[in-house]
Amino acid sequence: MRLMHPFSPFVTEEIWQKLPKPPQLPGSLMITVFPRADPSWVDTEAEGEMRLLQEVAVACRMLKQTYGVSPAQSTDVEIRVARADQRAVIERHLGVIERAAKVAAKVSADLAAATPAGSAKAVVGGELEIVMPLGGLIDVAAERTRIAKDIAKAEKEISVLEKKLSNADFLARAPEDVVAEQGARLAEEKSRRQRLVDALATLSAGAAAVAGAPS
Repeated sequence: MRLMHPFSPFVTEEIWQKLPKPPQLPGSLMITVFPRADPSWVDTEAEGEMRLLQEVAVACRMLKQTYGVSPAQSTDVEIRVARADQRAVIERHLGVIERAAKVAAKVSADLAAATPAGSAKAVVGGELEIVMPLGGLIDVAAERTRIAKDIAKAEKEISVLEKKLSNADFLARAPEDVVAEQGARLAEEKSRRQRLVDALATLSAGAAAVAGAPS
C-alpha cells in the first residue's frame, strides 16, 4: 500500500483504513514512512538471467512482426548460443521464452551452422542467434510486396525527420525534449528500415534458392 500510495492515493488510503494494523502504526497511510530499499534484496545474477530471457523472447516476437507472422501463431525457432553459461540459463528456462513468444524452441551451440534457405534470423548481443524457418508460415510473394511498401514508408518518414532535424530554426525554437524525441524517432525508423531491408533480402534469397533447386 505504501509503494502504491503516490500513484493511487484514494484507493490505497481506503484499503489502509480497512486493514488490521498494529497500534503503533499511524491512522493514515499518508503519514507513514515510505519503504526503504534494502541492498540485500538485489540479485544481480537473477536480473542478468531475466534480461537474457527477455531479449530472446523479444527477438522472437520481433521476427514474427517483421515477417507478418501472427503473434498468436506458434512457430518453431532454433536458439543458437555460443556461451555455455547463457545456454544453460536458456535451457533451464526455455518454457518461459516459449510461453512469452509463442514458439517451440530448441537450443544449440553451433553459431557457424548454415541458416536454412527461407529462414529468418535475428542476432542478440553478438553471441546468440535466433533462426525461424518461414516455410508454410507466410505467402512469400505477398510478404515481399508488403515489406517493400513498408520500406518506402520508413524511408519517407526518415526523410521528413532528417529534414526537420537539419532545420536550424526548428532546433533553435523547439524544447530540448522535443528535439530529443524527434532524434529518437529517427533512430527507431532507421533501425526499422534496416530490419525490413534484411527481411526482404532473406525472402528474396529464399525464393531464389527454391527456384534454383532441382525438381
